[in-house]
This record gives sequence, structure tokens and C-alpha cells, in this order.
Amino acid sequence: MTHRNEQTDWIMRAGTALLGILAAAAMAAVADPPRGGNPSNSTIPAAPGPATRPHGAPAVFRADPNFGEEILAYRFEPGVQVRVIAPPATQFDRSMPTRVIIYALPNGNTTDQTIGKRVTPGVDWHYGIQHIGAQTRRLREAIRDENIVTACVEADGKSWPTWRSKHAQSSQLIAQVVDSIASRFKGPRTSITLTGHSGGGSFTFGYLNGVDRVSDRIDRIAFLDSNYAYSDEQNHGDKLIAWLKASRRNHLVVIAYDDRNIMLDGKRVVSPTGGTYRRTTDMIARFRKELTLSEAPLLETLPGGAFPATAPAGHASALAMSRRYRGLDGQIDIILVENPQNKILHTVMVGDMSGFIHAITSGTPYENHVAVFGGPVTYEKWIQQD
Repeated sequence: MTHRNEQTDWIMRAGTALLGILAAAAMAAVADPPRGGNPSNSTIPAAPGPATRPHGAPAVFRADPNFGEEILAYRFEPGVQVRVIAPPATQFDRSMPTRVIIYALPNGNTTDQTIGKRVTPGVDWHYGIQHIGAQTRRLREAIRDENIVTACVEADGKSWPTWRSKHAQSSQLIAQVVDSIASRFKGPRTSITLTGHSGGGSFTFGYLNGVDRVSDRIDRIAFLDSNYAYSDEQNHGDKLIAWLKASRRNHLVVIAYDDRNIMLDGKRVVSPTGGTYRRTTDMIARFRKELTLSEAPLLETLPGGAFPATAPAGHASALAMSRRYRGLDGQIDIILVENPQNKILHTVMVGDMSGFIHAITSGTPYENHVAVFGGPVTYEKWIQQD
């Protein structure tokens, strides 16, 4: 991966991080739009009928020239761009289970930027901060017992909180978006992961607000510094706990950092009551009312009990102070990254620290074998060149 000068790096990243944090935090305080459809529905709704089928969805996947991946891009109305990225046709094994990872984009980022590519002179730096495409390819390289599909979902205006505020039936629509993707991979051994970064967490909470019970097909939910909208009052904790207890296959991963005192242009970025650090401590408190969560220094939970010497530049002190909370024999994995230097670590945790890979492998035999959270980057060769 190409790394810039550390000071320049933070300055360049701060602008986008600020947009994501402020928009997500502001929208989190807004009451959730009314639910649409049948709120008691415990499964993903049936595929849309002909009148509501996603506009412009092509009938077949098309091979991408870079890595040979099968790509399906379509628009789901109102205002959602979907890009499904499946393994190359020669590698997709219909005899194996299929994992469909639905990744809701952070505020202010496009799908192309989220997938990522090599950052060279003249290339927008946003292309080098998440690398969801390269991390997905690394997952496929290491995990050979399931087909791994990643679907990026982008809201018009590049903000899921804003999109939800504009659509009264947003929860029903989000469930239909999920089904429009999952229906392409039918079969009893197809599982769904809901995840996202920054304002993308609003997509997952929108789904949760529209159901009384999480679908059995969803076996992993991950918040990558994206749980701004978590609310005990909206029964998010109740629903997550019930879902976790329903099956030992179900896993919840939360990665957040201490954003309470980060500054930009001399002003605090998050409000006195907002931010993912506060919402994560709320989640921990709620879970501990019913469940046992262990707590340990993050480094003690990593292979060898010590942090690799190849930690991303400037982050070793933050990771050395970080805490990890686990419960239900690994079904719950919460990482709280401390921030003694008050840096903006928002998207750094997703890309540079391999947070996406960790979110998908936590609690499985592949944890720490595909990548170690905060450790050396293992997806370098899978970054798209252009």
C-alpha cells in the first residue's frame, strides 16, 4: 500500500472523515422514519414483483477485466445504486455455501472509491482508504470453503442517514434492497452479512427498525465505526441479543474508537453526547444486563500476545491502550480503540487496520489468519492497479 507523509495523511483524510461523522451523528439524533410494510415479518421479504423490480438491473453478470470478477450493477428505486461483486465464474462453486456481504457505503464516498485502487499521482486519495475490493479478494484467497460475494450499496447523495430521512418507508425499502441482492444467490446455504462504515451503519439500523426479529439468513452483523444510531429506546439491543441467542452461527462485530475529543479547525467533531465511542459503551452496558462479556487489552488477544512490529505508522500507541470485549463464546466481538493523540482514526480502522477482513472472520477458524486487526496489510497484491 502507498502511504503518504503522516501529517499530510491526516489532513487529507480529516475532511472526508468529518463529513461522515457529522452527517451520521446528526442524523442519529433524528427520530426513525415510520416503518413500512409488515413490521412483524421475520424473514427477508419476497423478491419485488415486476412493477417494483430494480430499474435497469441487467439479466446477467458481466466479467470485469481487472480480476475477472463477475459484476452486476443496477439501480434500485428510489435512489440506491447496487454493485454486486462475485468471484470469477470459474471459481464460483455451486456446491459450496455462499456468503453475501452487503456493505453500506460511508458518507461522501462513491462505490468506485470504496472498492478502491492503487493511489498514484493524480488519483483521488479516497480510492486508497477502504480497499473493500482488495480485502474481499484477500478473503477469497484464504477462505476456500465458501463463495464470497460483496455487494456495495450507495445511497443517492452519498449518505444513508439523509436517504432514510427522505423516505417514510425506508426500513421496508432497505429490506427489499437486501432481498434484491440475496435473491441472485438462492439456496439454503446462502448467508447474509450486513455491514458498513460511517453513515453506512444507518442502513443496518434501518433494517433493524423494520423487523421484530432478524432474518435467519443473516448470520453476521458488523459495525465498522458506524453505530452512531444505536438506541436502547429503539430496542436495538433487544433485537441483537435475541438474534445472537437464536443461533450459535450468528456473530456481531463492533469496531469503534475514542472520537470524543477529536478536533478539526479547533472545534470538536462530535457532539457532547454523540459519536461511536459513546454508542459502543451503551451497547456494552446493554449486553451486560443479560450476557457475560469478558474484557481484556486488545494486544493480549492477538497472536503471540504482542502487537506486530509492522503496525501502521503512528497507531501503535492507540492500539496498545485498546480494549476488547467478547461474549457468547466469540459470537460478540467489540473492539474499542483508544486515541491518546486524538487523531481521526475513522476510516483508518477499515482499510489500513484491515477492519473489514476482521469483521468477516471474527469468531471463525480464519480469525487472525487472513489478517490481524491493526497488523500488517495482507491484501496489497489484490489492490486494483487502475
